Amino acid sequence: MGELSAIVMQFPYQGLFCLLILGSIGFPFPEDAILLSCGFLISRRIVMPIPAFLVVYTGIIIGDFIIYSFGRKYGRAVVTHKRFRKLIHPEKLCSLERRFAKFGALSILLGRQIIGVRAQTMIAAGVLRMPLRTFLLTDAFASFLTVSIMVSLGYTGMKGLTNHSLTVQLEYLLIIVLLATAFYFVRWLRSKRRRKIEVKNNEMAIEKFSC
Repeated sequence: MGELSAIVMQFPYQGLFCLLILGSIGFPFPEDAILLSCGFLISRRIVMPIPAFLVVYTGIIIGDFIIYSFGRKYGRAVVTHKRFRKLIHPEKLCSLERRFAKFGALSILLGRQIIGVRAQTMIAAGVLRMPLRTFLLTDAFASFLTVSIMVSLGYTGMKGLTNHSLTVQLEYLLIIVLLATAFYFVRWLRSKRRRKIEVKNNEMAIEKFSC
């Protein structure tokens, strides 16, 4: 993940924005690590608080909209799509459908704050044809909470290291990024193992899938 830090440090605003968009479409750039990095850059005065906040906030909303659009385009067939069936499987889609039926737009507000459920929640909102206006308004509020929390954590965490050199602070940041990456990697391994177990049960029923 050294390339993540290099990109963000050299082109801070563009780097933060592009990494968030790339992460939303499947590249290995964890959203939380990028937001923590934003807080770090603010603490070091490498970027200005308001422009940086607006950049990452906009990047997250656009990324969520991209995922939502894929769900809306493919509908339930998304669980058979070679790219998105790795993200959401039939049982999870059914579970999210029940959650949306019970909580409505509140599902977006809650799901956006949970690591590992965010992308699934956004794609499910598209599959279930949540009105675009409702989705954007709810996601805008939910994303504001996410950005505020994570950027603040990155800022306050690195502010506590003001007596250390920039090199030491970068090392701490890299550790945070690596931990976040490790978390996503473990989740990927578990998901892959689960898919192998479920594949025999799903391959016959998946084309006729219905909740």
